[in-house]
Amino acid sequence: MLPTRVGDFRAEGAALPHADGYDATELEGFQSLSAATRLYASPNNNKLSVTLIKTRSDSAAYALLTNEAARLRETTASQSVKTEGIGTTGVVVREHVAFFKGATFVSIVGAGGEADSALVLAQALAETIDSGTGEIPVLVKHLPEWEEAHQRAVYAVTLSKLREAAGNNSVFEVLSFEGGTEAVMTTYDSSTRLVIVEYPTPQFAADNDSRVAARLQQVREQGGQTLPSAYRRVGNYLVFVFGAPDQTAAEKLIDSVKYEQVVRWLGNNPRFLERIERSYAVRTAGMLVGAFKLAGIGLVLCSLVGSLIGGTIFMRRRAQAAVTQTFSDAGGMVRLNIDDMVVQNAEVKLLVEAESGSPIIGNKKARD
Repeated sequence: MLPTRVGDFRAEGAALPHADGYDATELEGFQSLSAATRLYASPNNNKLSVTLIKTRSDSAAYALLTNEAARLRETTASQSVKTEGIGTTGVVVREHVAFFKGATFVSIVGAGGEADSALVLAQALAETIDSGTGEIPVLVKHLPEWEEAHQRAVYAVTLSKLREAAGNNSVFEVLSFEGGTEAVMTTYDSSTRLVIVEYPTPQFAADNDSRVAARLQQVREQGGQTLPSAYRRVGNYLVFVFGAPDQTAAEKLIDSVKYEQVVRWLGNNPRFLERIERSYAVRTAGMLVGAFKLAGIGLVLCSLVGSLIGGTIFMRRRAQAAVTQTFSDAGGMVRLNIDDMVVQNAEVKLLVEAESGSPIIGNKKARD
């Protein structure tokens, strides 16, 4: 999992099969498959501790990153900085660098302000890890003002981590995380918390929505417990708002949640062949239309080029004719007056018979 050399950094000692800062029970909440920690030395002999955790999915690795970022904000009283170019996304706080790429989460801690070395090691290590989907979970992008909100978000792929991040409210006790359910929690202003739980199918969403509605009714009747400021099912999402200033603000925040319907076939798609046939027909029609367009364009271009060349030749010859001397038979030429239809010219202009010296007009001799 952790190689002996990473760029200019060399490992010192063997990798240990555990994750610094995480116990086995906590890692189960992130669907961890394996973990390792190893010490590395920079070219300047600075020590850096690297923890790598393999998870079941990209979403679980992202959940680890958001949990680590929240922990760093609490312990250092500092806002983590989103860093481009390290894995899929990452955070940097002082000498601590954390990122995720694919289904892998990595945390690097430098000793004594080694922020630059930690960043260089993170970039080198990220190049050796499979990128997976190469994106953060889509659910995060459906948050209102997600570009800013995701920097404060905490992602969860298990119910225990959702309750830990969003507060141990009794309404969450009835939720089920079966079938690949995921959730995200983020904050707006100082007190408002938004929680979105995404279910893979409408059936799962409807079942959990019924249980949540029953629990909310039970809490209202019993009293003494905190209720959400607003709750609503939006497609496959169950959306909760806690700590909003009033009901109107909570409802407005839920209205800003972006839900995109996605159809997922649990088995073979019964319309697979139909889609292939439609795709083939559309592609063939496109090719035919393209061929006719190309032929039409070629015909128009040939007509234009032919007209241009023909017109150029015609105009050139016409210009040449305008400046060239025109000749006719009205004199200055030697000709035969065979049909006696033309007025005879002077004899010096006519052919002369060899013996008599008289001019020839047709088949007759000219007379004085």
